[in-house]
Amino acid sequence: MKSNDNLTELETLERFRLALENAKQQTEIASSLAELGYDVAKMDEGNNLWQITRQTFDATKTEGDEKSAAYSVLSTLNNDLFVMYKKHRKKGKIVFGEDPLLLKRLLLTGIMPSSYVNRMETYRHFYIVLDGDVALQEKIAVLKVPAEEIQSANN
Repeated sequence: MKSNDNLTELETLERFRLALENAKQQTEIASSLAELGYDVAKMDEGNNLWQITRQTFDATKTEGDEKSAAYSVLSTLNNDLFVMYKKHRKKGKIVFGEDPLLLKRLLLTGIMPSSYVNRMETYRHFYIVLDGDVALQEKIAVLKVPAEEIQSANN
């Protein structure tokens, strides 16, 4: 049998449920507890607390599952955006390589930021600039970067 220190939350909840159920079903246990001040009313109070705790546990578990699912979707979208941006970045460096000011304006100089926030801002800036300039879109379209991809990445 596990020690109390090593029980999971679910195992602890189940132990409390069993203790309350046994106290309710077994007359010997019920009478011993009543002598200690744990009469039927007190046991009902404990059972109500257990039910509230179980509902809270279930809600927290559901929220955790939903959070994991949402994170998985976000992670996939982020990875897809990274893959697309990486291709577009390389193509942008080729197409706009002779214009150092434009490369700088599109944030195509230097290395890719490693932090999430800075990387997302780099993507955002790149696609905003391209989306707002039809001439740039036409130049990069030569290397098969359609305006639709630029617009979708910008959204």
